[in-house]
Amino acid sequence: MHLLLALLAALDGAGCFEAARALPAGMPVAVEDVRPVPCNAARPAAAVRYDASARTAVPVSAVVAGDYLGRLAGLPARGISKGARLTLRASAGPVIIEREVTALQAGRPGEKIFVQDAAGKVFAAPLVVAAEEAE
Repeated sequence: MHLLLALLAALDGAGCFEAARALPAGMPVAVEDVRPVPCNAARPAAAVRYDASARTAVPVSAVVAGDYLGRLAGLPARGISKGARLTLRASAGPVIIEREVTALQAGRPGEKIFVQDAAGKVFAAPLVVAAEEAE
């Protein structure tokens, strides 16, 4: 039976996790928030639900570090929320131009999101999160 569960987990890409840090209720779970653990049907899992708008699992109530979350599939990297202040960088050869923009929608690294600059101009830009910003 355990071999069958391990095979199913390998096939659907889902694994079991526990919280690596405290997670408030309603906060979308990202890969940085969890650590992999062996699946254990005897260990009670915290209540989580799937949030279609965030496209990930969300705790129903607050979770403390070390709480078992059970099987979770497709956890995204931490993204940014609507209204976040960002720095837009454009480069041409050795010249780098930076300006402040505001995210008009939530997004994750690798996606294009709409942003607005200080002059009110709205445009799409790829979201890249630098390593020091992701921590």
